[in-house]
Amino acid sequence: MDNSKPAVERPGQPCRYDMWSLGIGFFFFLLLISALFSASDPDFWWHFRTGQLIFETGKVPVHDMFSFTAAGKPWMSHEWLAEWFIYLLVSRTTYWGSLIFFGALFAGAFWILDKLLKAMQLRTAWRLFLLVWAAVMALPFLTVRPRLFTIFFYALFLSAIMRYYRGQTVHWWLLPVSMALWVNVHAGYIAGLALLGVLFVAEALRGWHDKRTPHRLRTVGLVFALTLLASLITPHGLKALWYPFTYLGYQNPISALIAEWQSPNFHQTRQWLLMAAILFSLATGLVWRQKEWLPLLLLGSMTVAVLHAVRYLPLFAITWAAVEGEWIDQHWPAILESAQRAIPRRQAWRNCLTFAVLLTITIGSLPYFASRGRLQSVSMPRTDGKGMIYPAEAATWLQQNRPRARLFNQYRWGGYLIYRLWPGQKVFIDGRADVYGHLAIDYQHCATAQPDWDRVLEQWDIDTVLLSPQTPLSAVLEASPQWERSFTAPGQVVYVRRPDRR
Repeated sequence: MDNSKPAVERPGQPCRYDMWSLGIGFFFFLLLISALFSASDPDFWWHFRTGQLIFETGKVPVHDMFSFTAAGKPWMSHEWLAEWFIYLLVSRTTYWGSLIFFGALFAGAFWILDKLLKAMQLRTAWRLFLLVWAAVMALPFLTVRPRLFTIFFYALFLSAIMRYYRGQTVHWWLLPVSMALWVNVHAGYIAGLALLGVLFVAEALRGWHDKRTPHRLRTVGLVFALTLLASLITPHGLKALWYPFTYLGYQNPISALIAEWQSPNFHQTRQWLLMAAILFSLATGLVWRQKEWLPLLLLGSMTVAVLHAVRYLPLFAITWAAVEGEWIDQHWPAILESAQRAIPRRQAWRNCLTFAVLLTITIGSLPYFASRGRLQSVSMPRTDGKGMIYPAEAATWLQQNRPRARLFNQYRWGGYLIYRLWPGQKVFIDGRADVYGHLAIDYQHCATAQPDWDRVLEQWDIDTVLLSPQTPLSAVLEASPQWERSFTAPGQVVYVRRPDRR
């Protein structure tokens, strides 16, 4: 049974590009430009170094070699292909080369979303509205990191399943092929399998309600099976399927310490747009005209995910825009059609309104660029996403004066120190959450100067500490007779244990 929706005639719709189309183009231009202002991620450095290791040895690492606290411990480098690519891109071009590529990848995800909204026959104004809202929610995650591949592939999979549910033509072969790449660049590939699973459940519910033939279920099941098989094309094999589930709940203690793995804090103004999107979804869900299972299952599952961990915000934003586009298409046709009749007779008003929207987008983006800091360096970034200076001077001092130190380092600086000091010197901790496990608890206990903080330093025979001077541990070491400050630079300080106090 063909469940495709008949084409809707849009009376009064011009067959030329209008001011709203210009707004869409300006939106994508802003997305690309914003990549050059995006803050560097502290994990970029160990991704770069891992990619260099893979490029030079031709092997994917399976054990930790960057730290002395987890040396030899099994480590699944699930992002190995993305890391190899990041190293190749930066070393052959510049850091700007990686910014432009990942910015284009981010914009590509919203281009796919725009094509999906256009296939719903939404007016360009509505498309622009949904694109801007979703992009503003997702922009803080625009960094040079492998997870940008997940954002892109998620948009691709979401577009395919929503088109199929609407009865449109889908090139199913793209999904297994994409999965073979996705599984090697980021563990977020599990979201692609989850989308196909949601589609299967939605088709089963709709087929049971409408007494449909099982043909569509067989199609989805076959695509899911082929995509699942493609997810095994990885050096890690079956282990890759289990890996994403290690981050669920609190099995990995370091996840509870990383901000992006925590629930959104709606006391922060930057999360108000997310709260408004959820409230808007609740309002539209109450007046849903038909039992459309797929939009409800998609938006419900992604809402639960983003309330569990804010790192899912880009995926929620794309899902939200697609589902709300479906709602607008189903419930406001009369409003849209009457607006289309009126707009050609009020061309001046339309142009003024479009100019106002574009001006609002431009002015609204200025705080974003200001919060991200200056234009990124062409060579390598100097500060992270929180404006914290990377300890370049301290790393040089350590290389020259304490090349074999047992170093306790700040968590956010671990990746940078791997980039600067490895293999001559290893770190205490870095951003690889799956490697350290319960060591994260000891790190937090010591870094926040909790009672018995020195137990961790004694346990690991630490003789050198590199921190920001604003940390609680720095204040404690400054007053301790067992430690002396040996090096200071803006935003960084090195303490060395006194030899006579060991």
